[in-house]
Amino acid sequence: MGKKNINSQKIIIGGFNPGETIKLVSKVNFFIVGAPKSGTTSLYTYLSTHPDIFFPSHKEPNFFAEDYPNIGGRLKTKSEYENLFASHEQKLAGDASVCYLSSDTAPQAIKSYNPQAKIIIMLRNPIDLFISEHSQLLYSFYENIENPFKAWQMQPLRKKGEHIPASCREPQTLQYKRVCVLGKNLQKYIELFAKNKILTLFFEDFVCSPQTVYQTVLHFLELDDDGRKDFPKINEAKYHKRNWLSKWLISPPGILGKAHAGIRRKVASSDSIFIKSIENIARNLTTRNSVKKTSHCLSQDEFHVILSELRDDIDLLSSLTGRELSHWKTTSQ
Repeated sequence: MGKKNINSQKIIIGGFNPGETIKLVSKVNFFIVGAPKSGTTSLYTYLSTHPDIFFPSHKEPNFFAEDYPNIGGRLKTKSEYENLFASHEQKLAGDASVCYLSSDTAPQAIKSYNPQAKIIIMLRNPIDLFISEHSQLLYSFYENIENPFKAWQMQPLRKKGEHIPASCREPQTLQYKRVCVLGKNLQKYIELFAKNKILTLFFEDFVCSPQTVYQTVLHFLELDDDGRKDFPKINEAKYHKRNWLSKWLISPPGILGKAHAGIRRKVASSDSIFIKSIENIARNLTTRNSVKKTSHCLSQDEFHVILSELRDDIDLLSSLTGRELSHWKTTSQ
């Protein structure tokens, strides 16, 4: 059976010495840049089985987010990043790093890397996003304040470097408002990329009709329908049955945490079947040690305090997308 046509630009790693193996890498040509907890993992999972799409198993390389230097799993060198996309045969290669939306460096870095890249942005009621992201950071041991409103109030002190949990390798992740100003974050991409290169999707639409949204994405990427009919829920809120076990697997504190981050980078860029099998064992252990969790609810007073900080940005997002979002100001979903 012949190889598929590869439409993406190729990059050569290494030189041209006689007898040397030349490694070809497809330039990434579309990005799912966020927002977090807005269906990005589900979309990544659904698209990863399409015959014309390649995603690396390392979902979030975070390479272009230089202002999140120590975020979990971030690849720091071009060779590490390019190795993720080596020698595949699909038409499109994608990067699904959700910190790219709130990053100040990623939009221009992606533009410089591939000016023709397509950008997929998933949007959600920012207060719901915050509650879900807070829960995720608790699960990842980046956060240690159980009450989300108290965690929100702690942002100014944490910006000064105070009250950072020992297992949190990237304090920027605790600046929740930075992630939740979706209008401001979307505007950064609108200013750099042509209108036909950006697709904005809403989480509430994705929940109501995942197949319709999925078909919209395929149309945007100019790909044929692969016939997918099954859209299971992915990456629901959860907690650990044994915190000590998961902490060592996900984000150990101190010096061990730095070593763990280095190991994750090596694993992500490795071609070794043995190393990948070890990674899968650790991932399965974490999954088996996890249980679904009910999200914390804000009181009405807490909701309105946070809303007061996000109201203007919701209006900006509404004007940028042409979407009526007044219901976001009255209640969380």
